[in-house]
Parts: sequence; C-alpha cells; structure tokens
Amino acid sequence: MLPALRVSPPPGLNVHLLDAVVVGAGGAGLYAALELKKELGPKAKVGVISKLYPSRSHTGAAQGGVCAALGNTEEDHWEWHWFDTVKGGDYLVDQDAAEVMCRDAVETIINLEHLGMPFNRTPEGLIDQRRFGGHTRNYGEGPVRRSCFAADRTGHAILHTLYQQCIRHEVTFFDEFQVLDLLMPGGAQGPVTGVLALELATTEVHTFRAPGVLFATGGFGKMFKVTSNAHTLTGDGVAIPYRSRTWSSSSSTRPACTDSGSCCRRRCGARADSWSTIAASVSWSAMPRP
Repeated sequence: MLPALRVSPPPGLNVHLLDAVVVGAGGAGLYAALELKKELGPKAKVGVISKLYPSRSHTGAAQGGVCAALGNTEEDHWEWHWFDTVKGGDYLVDQDAAEVMCRDAVETIINLEHLGMPFNRTPEGLIDQRRFGGHTRNYGEGPVRRSCFAADRTGHAILHTLYQQCIRHEVTFFDEFQVLDLLMPGGAQGPVTGVLALELATTEVHTFRAPGVLFATGGFGKMFKVTSNAHTLTGDGVAIPYRSRTWSSSSSTRPACTDSGSCCRRRCGARADSWSTIAASVSWSAMPRP
C-alpha cells in the first residue's frame, strides 16, 4: 500500500476543491452529506466519493428493519433498547455510544420519515413495528416490537430515500472512484487536507481537497472466509486512516441501529447533529490526533 502523502501531490493531477469530502455512499455517507449541507449551507460544495454507484452500496442489502423505541405498537423505552444493545454485544459494547444511539434513534427515524422514507404503516397511520431478534421489553422480560420496516426492503428504501435527497440538495457525486490515500502535507501529526483517488473508468488520479474528510465506508466482512457481506467490503476505508495513524474512535455518535446492530462514529471540522448510521457499518473520520 502507498504511504500517507507527506507533501502536496505532483502537478498535473485532476484537482477538486470542496468544502467537505465524504468517502462512501451508503446510508451513513449519504446521511452525513445531507447533514453537512444543512450545517454548511446550500452553497457548500459537499462531495461524496464511492467506488460504487450509490444505489449499489451494501445498505441496500438490509432487510429486517431499523430499530428505535418508538412505542407505536406496544410500550417501549430507549433504555430497554440500550440494555439489549449492550447485552447483545456481550458487554463489550461502548456503552456511552450505545446510549446515544438508542436515545437518538427515535428522532432519527422520524427524520427519515420526513425525508420521504416509505415505512410500513399501522391502521392508525403510524410507523409500523415488528419483533426482531434480541430486542426485549423491560430489560429482557420478553420480546418487543421495535423494528421499523419497509416490507422486507428496508435498506433499499433507506438508500434510495437518502440518495434522492442528496440529488435534491445538489450534493456532488464522484462514482466509481477508489480512494487511495490521505493528503497530509504536514505529516502524520498535521491536518488532513483531502484524499487521493483513482478514477476506475480512466485510471486517472484525482486529488480532492477539503478542510473536512469523513470516512463512511462500511465494514470489512470479506476478511472472513464465510460472510454475507458484498465483495466490495474489503476494509480499505478503515485501513487508509489507520495506516496514517489519524483515525479516531472517541468522537460523539448519533446513529440509528440497523438489523446488524452496528454504529457509525464521526468527527469532522463541521458540527453535524443527528449523524446517523442507517447502514450496517463502522466508520472513522480522518482527522489528526490531538
């Protein structure tokens, strides 16, 4: 693999000047791009780089639902969801992150509904909910209906809802670009000023310069011999910032949980409230260590 760039890239490359760069176009990346547009303003140049077309991202494979303690069909509380999340992770879970995830999941689901997410409905017109593995009432007493769903295509609906909103808000997409490395002219302790990427269709190298870079590239299930993950989940989005020693997992979180129970962590130069992971992913942003 390439070492992290310590100097500016050589002249002659295709250069894109942006206000923020999001690497990854699944649910997490698309939601992040929308929040950045909201925070930085409609004229901000927010770019989303993906080695796939956004509609091919692995978020589309999620089926069972996205969980939040709405209590639309029976009594439920976010504290019960929190308990299930920590216990389901064999108590290895970051409990502060799980607390934020479960508490803010309700607001995030409602925001998804406002964005146009076609959830199934109860006869009263509320978001319908059904049971899902590991979700209980009253701290493990019995099963509870907590999963919000769109038939058996929940991830597909989430992905297309967010993509359509990104198009509406004029987010710029760079499809089929493979990110190679971070731009770090000041070295490992200096700021990240962008990313270096390969355009797959032409093999041309592009540089994307921005004051904020966020990785939302999903997991890396292909490290295992047997996995239901797509062949694209190779972990390059985790390896790149880790190799440069810039990754941070101590930042605040604002995700909503999917049927895989994973969450997204973020840290960016711009504040982005209601950061959501409606994708089965773990993401780190590329910012220098304090």
